[in-house]
Amino acid sequence: EGLIPKVGVWALVGASDTGKSMALRQMAMCVAGGLPFLDLQCNADHKKSIIVCTEDDDFATSFLLRKQNKSIGLTPENSANMQFLFDTEDFIQRLETELSTTPTDLVILDAFGDLFDGKDLNQNSQVRSFLNKFTQLANKYKCSIGFLHHTGKRTEDLAPSKNNAIGSQGFEAKMRLVIELRLDKVNPDLRHFCVVKGNYLSQEKKNSSIVAKMDEHLTFSDTGERVDYVNLNEGASG
Repeated sequence: EGLIPKVGVWALVGASDTGKSMALRQMAMCVAGGLPFLDLQCNADHKKSIIVCTEDDDFATSFLLRKQNKSIGLTPENSANMQFLFDTEDFIQRLETELSTTPTDLVILDAFGDLFDGKDLNQNSQVRSFLNKFTQLANKYKCSIGFLHHTGKRTEDLAPSKNNAIGSQGFEAKMRLVIELRLDKVNPDLRHFCVVKGNYLSQEKKNSSIVAKMDEHLTFSDTGERVDYVNLNEGASG
C-alpha cells in the first residue's frame, strides 16, 4: 500500500550483503500470505508470487524460507502460493507461460545482472530493450515485477540516489519505482529503505528512509524511525 506499484516494473538496489534478496523474499512471502510488509498493508488480488532465482539454488532457498518463516508465519496453504524458477534458460518464455495460466501479483527477478541478455550493461539501448519485455509482461498480465540490482562500490559514501545503480541510466529510467537498501553505519541490524524514485509518490516519501530492523530469522520489521537521506552517511541511527 502506497509503495510498490500493482502493475509495472520497479527495482530494489543496493550494495552486497545489505539483505536485498532477504527483503524481496520476505515481500513475496507477505504477498502469498496477504500479510503486511514493513507495516504496509498488502493489497494482493491473487496472493500469488513468483521468484526467479539466479544466486541461490533450491536447497539454499528452502533453508532460508524456513528460517524467515519463523518470524513471518506462513501456513502450508500460504506457502503453496509461491513459485520458484531456478533454471533461467528461456526464463522469459517460461515466466509468461506461468503468468498466462496462474494470475500472479508479484514477480521477483533476482538478479538483474545475471538475467540480462545484452552484451553491455552500460548500453542504454540494450538495457531498455531487455526491460521492455518485462514492462509488456507486467501490463499484459496486470502484475508487479521487481528487479534486484546492485549499486556501484563508489556510491556507498554518497547520498541515496536513483543514479547509484550500476550500468546504463536506462535501467532506472524504465522503472516506476527504485528503492535503495542501505546498511546503517552504526547498528549492523538496521537497514534503510530509501525511495530514490517513485513516479506517483509524494516528495516526502523520497526524502527520508524507512528504518527497518533485521531479526535473528533474517526478517525485517519497521522500527517507525525515519532518517533524512542527507544524514545517512553520518550514522544518524543508533
